[in-house]
Amino acid sequence: MDDIVLSSREAQAKVLGSVLQACWPFLPRAALLQWCRKHKHRWRERLWTPLVTVWACVWKQMQGGASARDVEDWIASMLGGQASGGADGHDFCAARARLPLGVFVAAVRHTGAEAVRLGGRLWRGWPVRIVDGTTLQAPRSQHNSRAFGHHRNVHGRSALPLVRVLLQVCAGTGAVLDAVVGGAVCSEMQLFRRLLTRLPAGELELLDRGLSSYLALWRIRERGSHALARLHQSRQRCCATRLGRGDELQRWQRPKPRDVSWPDWAVEAPESMEVRVIERQVQRKGYRTWTLRLCTTLLDPALYPADELAALYLERWYIELDFRTLKGEYALERLSGKRPAVVRREVYSGLLAYNLVRAMMAETGRAVRRLSAERARMQIIEMSARMAEAPTLRLPALRRALLVRLGHAALAAQERPPEPRALVVTPRKFPILQGTRKQWRKQPCAA
Repeated sequence: MDDIVLSSREAQAKVLGSVLQACWPFLPRAALLQWCRKHKHRWRERLWTPLVTVWACVWKQMQGGASARDVEDWIASMLGGQASGGADGHDFCAARARLPLGVFVAAVRHTGAEAVRLGGRLWRGWPVRIVDGTTLQAPRSQHNSRAFGHHRNVHGRSALPLVRVLLQVCAGTGAVLDAVVGGAVCSEMQLFRRLLTRLPAGELELLDRGLSSYLALWRIRERGSHALARLHQSRQRCCATRLGRGDELQRWQRPKPRDVSWPDWAVEAPESMEVRVIERQVQRKGYRTWTLRLCTTLLDPALYPADELAALYLERWYIELDFRTLKGEYALERLSGKRPAVVRREVYSGLLAYNLVRAMMAETGRAVRRLSAERARMQIIEMSARMAEAPTLRLPALRRALLVRLGHAALAAQERPPEPRALVVTPRKFPILQGTRKQWRKQPCAA
């Protein structure tokens, strides 16, 4: 038995010594084990310990399309070509399913906080956060359909179940600080309420117009934070006090409980609330001029000028680029888990890998938004492979060299030249498949 334990520990050391050593300081071993014990997770001294499982999940998502079988093939190569149970992906999937979801959630929050510590965005003393949601596609299975549901529109029901994710990211680094995962049957406002219940104090939240409700602004203000959101198009102008050109102070009335999705909060909220409304014209080269209407709980025009608030809100677009990065480079656009528990672990694994890259970019001391996230991810993977083969004395120097390379991976200045509003390739329209392919084959027209 001692020989078996010793061989398992040697296998763990080989695997952990080969996986993303540059990111180790942001996800320490002691913290991972502490989160496992907090969630009462027990494990045996085998190859697939919590440490190996978490880092294998990170490696899988950072590869941008690797499968569970690829993970076991990679681990087998680290162990000299001897896989523990055959490279069919079963061992990795079983180990990931055993690990509590709370461990992944704690890891995402911890790495996000580390990235903010190194390169967080401050505006007039307020840490700036961006909140927005997106949808991801899950495999078509009965479990996923029941848990997440399908989207419906004029074309009918979507073929694949949809996972709705609401993220709170740091405006300066893009790191994910918190996430709420639901389904297509849940609206963004329902997920936003869950996020508001654990919102920390002393932050400035940038919100889209869909989240700029009376109750949301009141709850954010009550928790000691502030909000800057785009004014909803249905909001009518009410009695106001002029503060300047395109800047006024309005008094909003509390909605009736029967008209909102949070009737219990509508009872607790005050009857009225002062909200500052700003209107500015946005002019950018290569784009149309458009009118930006904002609402905020920052009421003092001297401390918080309207022009600076309008410029700050335009940074909300960064989260759309973060969504594109998560879906394209970390394989979150179309998930692979056939069960809801696996889908949620896969989502948080992608967020964890993304946060580790953002933390490395923040450690360079450069503005993270000015660096290339794709080049940073590829350089971390490449340097980690070199660090796995290098002696221990060379590891600090290699990590410093990696930080220098990440700092030089700057994005080129981009200007949008005038382009014709026309399509280069004519799109081909195919009918949307209703049901499964097996059901389609049984139809008489299929013959």
